[in-house]
Amino acid sequence: MFQHLASHKLTILTVGFLLLSSLSFAQTNRNKQVRGLNSIVDYMDEASRINQLVYFDLLNFSQAYLINKKKRSPNYWYSKINATGRMKSGSYTEFPQVKPDKEGFINDYDATFLPLYRAKNRMDAQLLTAKITNPAILSTLKTFTHQLDSLVNGFKQLVDYVHNKKFASDSGFSGALQIIELLTPAFQQYKKASDDLYKPIEAYYTSVLKPAATQIVILQAEQELLQPVSLLQKWEQELYNDNDESRLQNDLQLRALYEEGRKKDSFYLSKTYGYKYLSNGAFPHSRYKMFYSNMPSTIFWFKTDTAYQHKQLQRGVDNYNKYVNRYNWVIHYYNNFIENADGAAMAKTHEYSMKMAADVGMDTAQNVLLKKPRIGYRFTLVNQTEKQVAENNTAEPLDTIIRNSIVSRLQQVQPNHTVYLLDVSNSMKEQGRLDSLKKSILYLLSLQRQADRISLIEFADEPETILNFIPCNNLPFITQKIKKLATKGGTNATDAIAKGYQLIDSIGFYAGLTKLMIITDGAFEVDKQTRKLLESKQKSGVILSILLLSKHQQTATTTYFNKLIKKGMGQVYTLEQNSLQDVLIQEAGR
Repeated sequence: MFQHLASHKLTILTVGFLLLSSLSFAQTNRNKQVRGLNSIVDYMDEASRINQLVYFDLLNFSQAYLINKKKRSPNYWYSKINATGRMKSGSYTEFPQVKPDKEGFINDYDATFLPLYRAKNRMDAQLLTAKITNPAILSTLKTFTHQLDSLVNGFKQLVDYVHNKKFASDSGFSGALQIIELLTPAFQQYKKASDDLYKPIEAYYTSVLKPAATQIVILQAEQELLQPVSLLQKWEQELYNDNDESRLQNDLQLRALYEEGRKKDSFYLSKTYGYKYLSNGAFPHSRYKMFYSNMPSTIFWFKTDTAYQHKQLQRGVDNYNKYVNRYNWVIHYYNNFIENADGAAMAKTHEYSMKMAADVGMDTAQNVLLKKPRIGYRFTLVNQTEKQVAENNTAEPLDTIIRNSIVSRLQQVQPNHTVYLLDVSNSMKEQGRLDSLKKSILYLLSLQRQADRISLIEFADEPETILNFIPCNNLPFITQKIKKLATKGGTNATDAIAKGYQLIDSIGFYAGLTKLMIITDGAFEVDKQTRKLLESKQKSGVILSILLLSKHQQTATTTYFNKLIKKGMGQVYTLEQNSLQDVLIQEAGR
């Protein structure tokens, strides 16, 4: 009898073990598949950034075309891609389409597309690991990539037309018109391909890959965030169909969801690690709060933004495009929160052990959730040949066109707090480096908003704080301080780095991106203590960039920072002085 009972218990335990093993295997396989789907969304997000770049360049290009049809004005042709810009950032061997020069630099065009190439490679690897064979997903992904390639091919023609000054010999500007006509339908085709791709992704996730209730607070908070996201998706479709009748009603409903969602932060997340502490962007509480705290500076502005800004575009198209970037920032912070459901990926990103990841509040059961994609722009001219369109776009100086384009772009990005660590050592006097740098910073500040902040620490023998978290529109005060900067002493960057992070820590929570930008023309050694600080701060969400102004700087400096930045966010620039202003604007517009 006892033997029978023991045998019965053993059978139950064996069945239970096999059942748990089966469930564990199924969950692991599920997570791999959701990660594969998310890698497609990440690829779509990088594609949307290319879509945005092409849109703004085509906007300038079409204006130049309309003005030149009336009267030849060669100075109006412009592209954001710098014809002479170069960059060095790590190795490019995995990207056969990128061709570095003998010094290891790549041109500005390749540098611009590098994040897309990286996302494509990661997606290909993830899909192979996940073994996703759903025919609808694979078919629509192929179509999406094809439509993106069509957009990029048209953009290449635009850049080539501008850089090689083909407008000088383009009789009647028929070549320019062909480029406009080639790119115009590409935006609509991109939109359709993007929508068509996400539908089977979402359907497959909902029907086959539903999440288990392993960490209920993440799932509950996700449902709360989905309410404003769903409203914004409905609103986006209305605007795409040129229906703006519900603007006030949608805005009112959105603000109500915003207030309700903020209140529920304590209800959902009060027992998670790091509650009330916002300095670590990995905490679920931090990411939940950031989703809501960025709405006032992004999507809330759409309610009052009724001006007809780009009159060469159809009114509904201009209106929709003002919505797009603000919508995309909401999606960015939604996805940021969703990442907390993938403890393994987050632990790897932040270099945590799985135990530490669990303590922080990540779902170490790895109950991965699906992200949502960013959207692209529309482009349709009122009438490409009507004279009154050209007349409505009164000829302006080139710098005004460029300035207005940059202002438009910077107004749509998330607020920035940039902490400049500025080398003022004696060598910065050579070739007027410091003077050029001061002019470039002041020019950028003249384009930024009150929501943007600047801090500035000069360093030579010792670092000194010159500006501390000042609104960028306080130009008289900032200009006075920056104009007083003068060269002196040697290059002590390590103490400046420590002082920069101390300044950031003293400010606490800021509803925007925080960036630390080191600008120097001198080589400097990064000691062990500073390396430890830099590597720990790469996990904090602060974006680190370094601008090396001299081509004679030691390669050891660039090599170290390239390796470091791969662990977080940022960029290493090794540049000639004449491209400095472009780099500062590019950083502010990220």
